[in-house]
Amino acid sequence: MLFLQILGAVFIIVLLVAAWYGWKVFRFFRKVKSGALYGEGYGLALSVLPALDLELERSDTDAWQVQEKLFEQENLLRKLGFSHQHYLECYPGQATVQVSLWNYKQQMVFVLYEATPDADDNNSQFIMEAAVKFQEGGSLCVSNSPDINNLPRPKNHPIINLQSNDPREILKKLKASIPKSHKISKIVDSEAFFREAYEQTTEYVWREENLRSEKVLGMLRQVGFQDTEENMTALIEHGNSERSYMRTNQLLKRISENPGITAAQWESMRDRLVIIHQDMTPETFVAAVEELCAHLSEAQEEILEQLMEFKGEFQPFKELEKLKKPLASVMKAKKVASMRKPVQAIAFLPQ
Repeated sequence: MLFLQILGAVFIIVLLVAAWYGWKVFRFFRKVKSGALYGEGYGLALSVLPALDLELERSDTDAWQVQEKLFEQENLLRKLGFSHQHYLECYPGQATVQVSLWNYKQQMVFVLYEATPDADDNNSQFIMEAAVKFQEGGSLCVSNSPDINNLPRPKNHPIINLQSNDPREILKKLKASIPKSHKISKIVDSEAFFREAYEQTTEYVWREENLRSEKVLGMLRQVGFQDTEENMTALIEHGNSERSYMRTNQLLKRISENPGITAAQWESMRDRLVIIHQDMTPETFVAAVEELCAHLSEAQEEILEQLMEFKGEFQPFKELEKLKKPLASVMKAKKVASMRKPVQAIAFLPQ
C-alpha cells in the first residue's frame, strides 16, 4: 500500500483549533465594521477565543456543503487503508464545523472537516490535519489551514503548515518531521483522542501568561477588545473557572471508565459524586464543599464566604484540611476514589 510506503506504522491525530479560528476573526471584523459589537469587555474575548470544552454531536454527510470534495478525499483515505469512524458536528462559537474522522488499524487517525462561519453560511473552508502522538508525551501536527499560528501552542505540541489538499503529501510531511528520538503511540478511541487533543491545546491558550501575551492581546485588540486590567482579570478568572469545571468532567469520566465499577453502580453514584482537585478555584472549591455539607450554620457559611475571597495561589487540599474541624458537624462524606491523572484529585460521596 502507498500509505505504508509514505508513512509506515504511525499514529495520527487532528487538532481542531486552527481550522475554524480564522472564521471567528473574519466574523468579528465584519461586526466591527458594522458597529454590531456588543461591548469592549471580556465577553468579546470569549466569543473569539476557543472554548475550553468541546461538545461533539453525531452528524452525517447531508450536513456537508462540499460533499463532492468530501467524497473524493474519503475515497482516497479508503484506498490508503483507513476505516471511517464517525461523522461529527460541533459549534465552536462563531462557526459550525463538520468532522469526518478516520482511523488506520488503531495506529493513526486522519480528519477532514468543513468550517462554515455564522456570518457567511455560503462560504465554507475545507481543512485536513494529521499528527502523531508520542509515547514521551506531546504530539506533532501537520495542517493545511492557513490560520495555524493565530494562537499560542505548547512546545510539546508543535504544528506545521503545508499548503496541500492531498492527504498523501500531508502524511509524507508528517513522517519527515518526526524526531528520530520519539516513539509513536497508539489510539483506540479516535473520538476520545480528538477531544483530548482539543482540550490540551485550548487549555494552554487560557493560561494567564498566554492571555497576557502580545500574540493573544494583539489579536483581541484587532476585534475591539480593550485590555484593561478589569477586563483581563475577568478573562483570567473565567478561564480558571472553566478549567476547573473541565477538569471535574475529565475526572468523572475516568471514574466511569473504571472496570471495577459496574454500570448499575455508576448510575447510582454519578449525580452524587463530588470531586475535589488541585485545579479548583476558590469559587468552584466552595461549591463542591457545600455539596458535601448539610445545614450549614451562619458561622460556617461565613467561613466559606471568606474563602471565596481568597487571593494568591489557591491550594484546595490544604484548604480542605483546614475545614475539617469547623465543618466537622455537617461535612459527612465517604472517600471513594483517589486519582493522580489528569491532576491530583479525591472523589467523595455525601453521606
